Amino acid sequence: MMKVHLLRSSGVPINTYQGIVRLLGLPDHNFEFKAVEDCVTFQENILNWDLIFKKCTDFRIRYSLAEEDFVILLTEKPNSLNWFSACDPGGARSIFIHTDDWEYYVPCGAEHPIAYEVIENILERLMFQDIQAMVEIAHDEPRGCINDMCSQKRDIILKLRTADICSDCLDLLDQQNISFQLIQRSLQILESIRENVLYSSRYRQSYGDDQHLPFPVAITLRKLKNTQDPLRKFLYLLDHFDSLVRSFILLAGPVMLGDKFADFYQVNGLNLRPSLGHWVTTLQSLSNELRNTDIYLGTEILNEMKEVKTFCDRDHIVNLRNDRRGHGYIDPNNQAYTNDFEKYRPVVQEIEKRFSPFFSKYKMYQVLNSGRINAASFLVTALDLMGSHPDFAQVEVKIKPQKLEEVPIVNQVYLNSLNGEVWIQVSPYILYSDCPECHHPRVLVADGEKYIDPYIGHRVNAA
Repeated sequence: MMKVHLLRSSGVPINTYQGIVRLLGLPDHNFEFKAVEDCVTFQENILNWDLIFKKCTDFRIRYSLAEEDFVILLTEKPNSLNWFSACDPGGARSIFIHTDDWEYYVPCGAEHPIAYEVIENILERLMFQDIQAMVEIAHDEPRGCINDMCSQKRDIILKLRTADICSDCLDLLDQQNISFQLIQRSLQILESIRENVLYSSRYRQSYGDDQHLPFPVAITLRKLKNTQDPLRKFLYLLDHFDSLVRSFILLAGPVMLGDKFADFYQVNGLNLRPSLGHWVTTLQSLSNELRNTDIYLGTEILNEMKEVKTFCDRDHIVNLRNDRRGHGYIDPNNQAYTNDFEKYRPVVQEIEKRFSPFFSKYKMYQVLNSGRINAASFLVTALDLMGSHPDFAQVEVKIKPQKLEEVPIVNQVYLNSLNGEVWIQVSPYILYSDCPECHHPRVLVADGEKYIDPYIGHRVNAA
C-alpha cells in the first residue's frame, strides 16, 4: 500500500482540505491518503521551490517517514514559477499543489482540481525520474491526459473533464512496472472527480453568463457565486457592490463627460483616498452632469443612477460595509453572515440589474497594436477584458476613424461601442499592467492614490 501524507499550510481552509481527503477516498490495497493535523506556516508571500520542498523534508524527518512515502504539501501561497503543482526536482517523493485561484479556471469547488492534481503528480513521480524528464514528455498541445502541460491555465478544464491517460503515457507507466491495480484505482478516483466537475459545470451555468460585464465587475460576481462559505459569501457581496459602483463611475464617467471627466475626478476627490461612501456620493454627482449625447448611455441611465444612490442610502449598505468589512470584526456565528447576505443580496442584484444595460453597450479592450489596412481603415489588435476569465483572449477589430487622432493608443484601456465606431479611453482610471505585488499582468482599478487588483485583492501603486 502506498502511503500519501497530505500536509497543508495554515491558509488552506479546513473545509477545502477535508473535501480533498474525502474525494481521494478510503484506504485500500493501493493508496492510503493520510490526513495530517500539522500545519506549515510561511512568512513569505511568494514561495520559492527550495523553501517549499524543505518544509516537506522537515516533515519527513520529524515523523521518520519511509523514503517511498509521498508527502504532498497543499499551500495557498503562490510560487515563484507560478505552477499549479510540481514534484521535488531532487527526486524525493515530495509534491506541492497551489490551492488558490482554482475557482477562476474551473466551474467547481477547489477540492476537485486539487484532488486531481494529487493523483496526477503521484503518477508523474512514478513515471519520471526527475522534473526535466517530465517536462520533455509533457504534452504542449492538450490531449485530455494527466500529462497535458496546461501552460495556459484555462486548458486545465479539458483534462479534468476527460479524467484520462493517453496511450503514450500508459506505455510509460508500464515501462516503470506500475501495477495494473494502482493505475486502475487512480483512474477510478479521477473519474469520480470528473463526474463532480461535470455536475458543477451544469449547476453553475444556471447563474448566467458574465461575458457582457467588464472584468472588474465580472470577477467579483464570479467570486460571489463560486463560494459557499457564509462569511466569504457575505464579504464577496460587499466587494461586488463596491466594484459595481466604482467601475460604473470610472467607465461611464469618460463616456458622459469626455475630456471633462479628469476635472470631475479631481473635483470630487477621487484622486485622493476615497471611501466607499465617497464613491456613492460621487455617483449622485455624476448623475447631475450633462451628458455628451444620449446615444452612448440611453435616456434612462440618469434615473437609474439616482435610484441606485437611493438604494444605497435607504439600505445603509455603505455603513454595513464599513462596519463588517472595513472597521468591523469577525462574528463566530456563521448564521449571522447568512442572514446579512440574504438581506442585502436583493439590493446588490437590483443595482447590478440597473447598471447592466450600460455595461452591455461596450467591450473593454487593452490595445496591443494598431496598423493601417488602407487609406481609410486600421486594424486594432487588443486583449478582450470582458468576462471573469483572467486569461484574456486576443482579438482584432477593424476601424474606420474619421481623424487620425481617433486611432486607439497602444497600451491603453478603451471602451469600444458594440458597433465598433466609438473608442473611449478609460486609462489611467483602469489599467492593464503588471501588479507590483505579484508581478503578473492584471486589470488594475483606480482607488485614489492607489490601484486595486480585483482578481487577487492587492492595493498597489501603478507599475
